Order: sequence, then C-alpha cells, then structure tokens
Amino acid sequence: MRLTSTLTLFIITISISRVDATLRSRKLQTYAQTSDYVGLMLDRVNEERAAQGLTALCLNSKLQEAAQSHSDDQAANDFMSHTGSDDSTMSERVSDADYDWNGVAENVAAGQVDVVEVMDSWMNSEGHRHNILGDYTMLGAAYAYNGDGRLLDTALLGMPRAAVARLSYPQATAAASRSLNAYSNGNGGGLLTPTRLVIKFKDLRSWTLGGDVARLLPALNRYAYVDSPLSLFAFTSMGATQEDLQGHALYDLYEDFARMGVALRGGSSAYRVTELNAAFAMCPTYPRQLVVPAAASDSEVSAVASFRSKGRLPICSYVHARNGAALWRCAQPKRGILHTQSPSDEQYLLHIARAASGSTSLYPGSPTRKIWIADCRPELNARVNNLTGGGTESGNLAHARVTFLNIGNIHAMRESIEAVRALGGFMATTNNTESMDLAWGSRVEDTRWLSHVRRVLSGALQVARALEAQATTVVVHCSDGWDRTAQLCGLAQLLVDSHYRTRRGLIEVIEKEWIRAGHKFQERVAPGKAEDDDDQQAPIFLQFLDCVWQLTRIFPTYFEFNERMLETIADALFSGRYGTFLVTHAQCCLIHKLSCAK
Repeated sequence: MRLTSTLTLFIITISISRVDATLRSRKLQTYAQTSDYVGLMLDRVNEERAAQGLTALCLNSKLQEAAQSHSDDQAANDFMSHTGSDDSTMSERVSDADYDWNGVAENVAAGQVDVVEVMDSWMNSEGHRHNILGDYTMLGAAYAYNGDGRLLDTALLGMPRAAVARLSYPQATAAASRSLNAYSNGNGGGLLTPTRLVIKFKDLRSWTLGGDVARLLPALNRYAYVDSPLSLFAFTSMGATQEDLQGHALYDLYEDFARMGVALRGGSSAYRVTELNAAFAMCPTYPRQLVVPAAASDSEVSAVASFRSKGRLPICSYVHARNGAALWRCAQPKRGILHTQSPSDEQYLLHIARAASGSTSLYPGSPTRKIWIADCRPELNARVNNLTGGGTESGNLAHARVTFLNIGNIHAMRESIEAVRALGGFMATTNNTESMDLAWGSRVEDTRWLSHVRRVLSGALQVARALEAQATTVVVHCSDGWDRTAQLCGLAQLLVDSHYRTRRGLIEVIEKEWIRAGHKFQERVAPGKAEDDDDQQAPIFLQFLDCVWQLTRIFPTYFEFNERMLETIADALFSGRYGTFLVTHAQCCLIHKLSCAK
C-alpha cells in the first residue's frame, strides 16, 4: 500500500439502522441515487461550517470512491469497523483511491436512519463536531444497505498536500532540531525522542500530531514535498478533465480593450498589439501579445526591452474610457552605477505620454501631458539597485516625473506573515485571555502586516486618483515588475472600473495582471516545497487578496463578490489543484507543453 501526501481528515461515518422496534417507529430513508445522498450530506456539512464562518467543502471523487468501497465492504460482510474485511486501514483505502494525504482521522456512528440523524449525532458529539468543522477543503460521501436493512454511510474530508509549508518538533532541543533530517532518515538514535510533530500550512493553519511521530516524519517528508509541479494534482489529473474547459482562455485582450473604447485592430488607435514576444524570446515572463504605443516601431520596442530588467518593457494594462489616461506596467531600467541613459527608452516614454493625449476627444489638441512613474520601492532600495545594474528613471525627463511609494519587498512581507503566524500560535496556546485582549492591538501592529497592507492600498489609491481625477497616465514598476507592480495595477483597476468589481472582472484582473504578466507563483507560493528551501517565497498574491477584502469591507455594495469568493481563490492558490497558480504563463505554454491563450 502507498502512503501519499495530503493532510487529510478521513471521516468514516457508518450509520447502521437495525431492524428492531425502534427502527419500526422511524422511517428508514432510502435514496434513489447516490448523488441525492451526497448532495444532502455536502449541504448539511457546509451549512454547519458556514454557521461558524468556515469555508465550504468541495466534493472529491477519489475520496468518494474510498468512502463507497468501505461502505460496500461493511454492507456485504455485515460488520462495522474502521478496519476493512481484508484488514485494510482507512489510510490504505484512501491511498488505493489515488488521493494524496498526510494524516487521517475517523468518526463512527450507528443507529441513524438518514443524513439528518447522522449529522445531528455528529454535531452533538465534541469529537465528531471538531472533525466536521476542521481545517479541510474536500469531501467524499457514500452509503450502502445490506440485506437486513442496515444503512452504512461513509464521508471523507481532506486537505491538499501542496499546502504543507513546514514540519517541526516544537519540544525538541536545539541539537535535536538540527538533527531533524536524522529523524527523517531513521537515524535519530541517542537524541530526544519527539512526542509531537507540528505541520504548518502555507495558508497559516497548523496541525499538531502526537504519539510516535519520529516514525511518521519520514513518510511526511517523502510525500509532502515534490521536485516538480508536474507531480501535483493539477497535472496528474489532467487526463480526467474536459478538454474544452480552458480557464486560461477566459480573458480576451481585444475584448477587454474594446470595452475601454480602444480598438486594437484597424490601425486607427493610439495603441497596437505587437507579436514580438510570440515565442517568449524577447521576454520569457510576458504574454505573447503586448499592447504598446502605435507610434513605437517593433525595433524601438525591442530596444526598450533590452534596457529594462528581464526584458519587461512598459506594456499597457488599462485605458480610462472617459479621459484617455492609461495604466502601464514594467520593470526597472538597467541604468547601473553609471546611470546609463537610453534614448530609445526615453522616446518610448514620450510615445506613452502622447498616446494618452491623443486617445481622447475630451482634450483635442492638448499639449503632451507628463506621465507619472510610480516606483513602488522605497527610494533607498531603488538607489541601491544601481549597484546591481538596476535603478530608476532619471529625474530630468521633461515628460515624466518619478515618485517612490515605499512599499516593502518580498523579504519584508515574508517576515511580516511569519509574525502573523506566530501571533496565531500564541493565541492558540495562551491561557491568559485577559492579558491577550489588552495587548491584542499592539501585538497585531507589531507584525506590521496591516502596515504593509495600508501602504499597498495607499499606493493603489494614488494610482487610481491619477487615472480618474487627474487624467494622468501612470507607469508602475518595482524591481522586476511582477510583485508590487501586479498588486498596484490590479487594485487600481478595481478602484477605477466597476467591471473589475464583478466576479468575472476579478478573474480577468488576476489573469492579465498576475498570470499572463508573469508573477512567479512557483517561487512565491512554492506549492509542494518547504518554506525553508529558499528565500523567494512570499505572500504577495495573498496580500493582494487581503487588500481586495479590505475594500469589500469598506464598500460592500460596490462589489459583485464577497469574502467567500476570495477565500475560494486563496484555497486554490495553495491547493495545487489548478495549474493557474503553479507556473508562469510562459512555463505553462513552453516547458510543460500545455495549451494556453495568448
């Protein structure tokens, strides 16, 4: 039997209704279709979770397969046990169904006649209730009857392995902690034998396992982490998905700009689409099709790309339909310690300024307006980048001005989210609730997470005001233009344009500003990798979702979606179930040979 790797709660719920006087006074419910039963079970479970403010569970066919096999086994052999008639354990049955897990638990009930009684009995039992309301994301449910009228139900809940962030022994000595690998290899002789194992998840949840955890760790280390995203569920399950369901094709560049009043086809617009990056040769982290000023030739575009970090030249994300102001994104210029100037780059910025001035009838014949370059970084950080060949634009540009927005880098965000995680752990273990209440505000502020969120929202608001109130074209960049830049461009569009505050609009913003524009999900989220492997992991997209949530709290009637949608997206981010958040757009198309949109 295989041990696979998602931390999973495996709840076997065996409800046996015996043919006796008690049963005769109650109606034994028979379900015409398995789907009827599954739907009722899922609805009731999610109803109980919603009442506690918890995210809804999704059905999982593999968990359902394991549940059905055990229900059928018990019905055929007339028994009730966590162990199958072939001595199989619940973990083995889940593994045989090819479902990835890291840990299992089990609930058993007997004597109920329908889903309502089964769920009522669980919710009135502390242990069963704890499992139903646990930190899980998926559910499988099944039932079977035997010849004596016994009803046997099986329900399973799970959490994907890609979300595992870290394994640790909290009670181990420093020497034992340093010898964690010795335990995982089975060579921990002579060291303190651990009795608890803490599993931390990338979404800030954590589990503590007790018992002979030294024997458990090797399996967890082996199966919780992968060498390639191709080993995660999104790729291993591709054969079971419908070929005509292409989520990446949801966003259409031409339709998006047409809605803004910009016709990218026909040659009459101040903007055009270049195919220079069709093979991802000019910029491996940009999409195939790029919106650039119509006045810029392809040779100019190539020259500008060579002067920008990672080839990430300024590309247009949004044009204000009423006043013509445009939102552009890029990476830092490669000025270096010699403060190199690029005539092509300066001319390109002038093209951007003129495109905005000439794209609206509200300001016919108006002089070229200065564009605003919003550098997301603290000024000191931007200047230091000169030492490594980067930098920021010259302050002497006649048609542009530069402002620094003082947003921290990925390392600052990672340290902050770790402080949030530590605060959550402290809350879970402290017994002095009065002291905790008094110090709560200062402890939250000490994490600096809300301070970072405020800075990101402040920067996005400044960009939105420039576009909306001042009709000013904005060019946003940070160092490489795929972290803070994505946050500000996405949030600014939500603030300015009501379309992006719809459910479809939010998905389009995520697709164009995060997926296609090259956010490094594989490095920042690192699904299937431990947090300690490198220093490139950071909660940048999670912070974006937090910022969106803050806006929905302030302006709830301005959004078509609520926190449930944001929670669903966050779960998808860490689950490894969808290719959307696993690799960059170019990697998806080229390295993994998957079909994807332009």
